[in-house]
Amino acid sequence: MDLKGIISISGKSGLFKVIGQGKNTLIVESLIDGKRFPAFTSNKISALEDITMFTTDEDIKLSEVIKKIYEKEKGGKAIEPSKEGSELRKYFEQIVPNFDQDRVFNSDLKKLFTWYDILQSSGTLKKLAEEADNKNKQEDNSADNKATDEIASKPENDSNSELKQPRTKKSTAGKKSSKKASDTDTTVKKTAKKKSVTQKDSSK
Repeated sequence: MDLKGIISISGKSGLFKVIGQGKNTLIVESLIDGKRFPAFTSNKISALEDITMFTTDEDIKLSEVIKKIYEKEKGGKAIEPSKEGSELRKYFEQIVPNFDQDRVFNSDLKKLFTWYDILQSSGTLKKLAEEADNKNKQEDNSADNKATDEIASKPENDSNSELKQPRTKKSTAGKKSSKKASDTDTTVKKTAKKKSVTQKDSSK
C-alpha cells in the first residue's frame, strides 16, 4: 500500500496530504477536515512512507503494517487507540507477531492506530487499495499480452516438422531400392556373360 505524499507534522494533530510545493513550503490538505495550508520546511515533517517499526528481524515498513491491518479488518475499523496498552499490544501481535516488545512502546501503538483510523475514515485506504488492485490487473494483462505475442511469433510447431520426416525416409528408401536394383542388374549381366562364355567353350 503506497503512502507516498501522506505526512505528519509535529505540533499538529492528524495526517496531511501533500498537494503542492512552493518556495521552502509544502501545500498540504488535512485528511480530517480537508483544510489546506502551507507547511514550512522549518516544521518537523515525517513522511509515512519512510517510517518503519521494530521487529526481532528486519524492521517492517509502516505501509506494510497498515496494509496488514486493512486486510485483517477487511477495510473496516481497527482497535480503538484509546484502549489499554496491554490490549493494543495483544491486537498488534496478531498483525506483527515478531514485533520488538522492548522497543515498540504503547505510545507508538496508540499513534499507529490513530493514524490508521484517520486513513480509514477518510476513505484514503480504500482509494489506495483500489489503485493497487488496478495496478496489479494492468501488470497481469501486460504479462498475458506478452505471453500471447511470444506464442504468436514462434515458428512452425514440432508436429509440422514431424510430418516432413517420413518423406525424407521414403526418399532414402527409394535410393536404397534403386541401388539394390542396380546391383541386381549388374549381377544378372555378369551371370549372362558367364553363360555366354560357357556356351562358346562347349562349341569348341
